[in-house]
Amino acid sequence: MVMRDGSPVAAIVAQSSLTFFIGLVNGVSFAAYAEMFRARYRYSGIAMSNNVTNMALGGTAPFIATLLISTTDNNLAPAGYLIATALMTFIATFFLKETRGKELEL
Repeated sequence: MVMRDGSPVAAIVAQSSLTFFIGLVNGVSFAAYAEMFRARYRYSGIAMSNNVTNMALGGTAPFIATLLISTTDNNLAPAGYLIATALMTFIATFFLKETRGKELEL
């Protein structure tokens, strides 16, 4: 919607805001990944989990967004997809083990 309005300043602000929030998510997720995997499997575990998730959810996002818009005739319908994936992530955080004060496994 910001891009459609044609204001370059609004587009830059919108993209900068998006980049800021993506940075917040990525910073936390990679720290959590490092605590989830043993050192021997850490590199492969982080690479597989991050890339498969990006492929499955990020790669299909344009298709799902288009499908949602055409099905509902609402341009804001893809926001529901984003909210659903955010809720899944939020629920998953309750299943992570706390590692504070513990030596990470080798």
